[in-house]
Amino acid sequence: MPKFSAQHSNETSVHCEPKPTRLATTSKHGEPTYNDPTCDRGEMNLEQLLAENFKLNLYESRVYLALTKGQMTPRQVSAESQVPLPRIYDTLRSLEAKGFVEERGEKFSAISPQAALETRKTQFATTFAKEQDQRARAAEELVKNLGPATRSAPSDTQDVILLRGINAISSKFREVISTSKDIMLVARKSLGAREFFRPYLKRRSRPVRILVPKSAALTEDDVSFVAQSGFELRKAENLFLDIMVADDVVMLGVPDPSSQEQFHSIAVMIISKPFARSVRRSLDSVWRTASQINPRSK
Repeated sequence: MPKFSAQHSNETSVHCEPKPTRLATTSKHGEPTYNDPTCDRGEMNLEQLLAENFKLNLYESRVYLALTKGQMTPRQVSAESQVPLPRIYDTLRSLEAKGFVEERGEKFSAISPQAALETRKTQFATTFAKEQDQRARAAEELVKNLGPATRSAPSDTQDVILLRGINAISSKFREVISTSKDIMLVARKSLGAREFFRPYLKRRSRPVRILVPKSAALTEDDVSFVAQSGFELRKAENLFLDIMVADDVVMLGVPDPSSQEQFHSIAVMIISKPFARSVRRSLDSVWRTASQINPRSK
């Protein structure tokens, strides 16, 4: 079976060989799972790549990798993969259903990795699309029933709200974007999480002004998206925070070093007419001197 080496500080090279006694524990469904603290995630072996990205359990991964070496009988597969013979048949049937192996008489063979993995990706995409459709219908029903009963703060309220994590931030971003008239954005660190915010901006029919640092590495897709949306995009110096000013709301984004999320952020949302007016006035002065960006020049 495939091996890999992981270098550990003050240790010699360690070989992580997948063995049931070290790597496998039992899930609630009776399937083997991975649990090996000595193996660096940056140097995953092939079994782990199949398990973590294509949702094959340990036995399925081993059997598929064994069959890539050639056609085999179930008994031969068991010997080659080190999967117990009583589990070989159900593992082979599961792999057949997932599009990884095929039966040829008394033997089984692996479907090519290109075909098998693309088919598996399509399965995931189809399942996700169905789940999203179900979520959309559920969301519509929930909004229909909960929306009228949800109480909003009075329009003259001044408040400070702390948002932790990219999901909380993007959820509030969507709410503010959909109801505000005058919006100005300063996108700095948030450019790295643009995929969270772009879908909400796409739905907006009113203009948005966006400031980014002069050093920002914008893609052609970024500039094209802004142009197609009817937004304005400019580059400026000395932009230190991610900021959104939307009517009477100001949202300030700062890093959260204590978070374990990929996009570890905290946003402070300040609801105040005077403060929003002051921030917008400052950003307006930056906007006037900023460099305009069009689709031909980034």
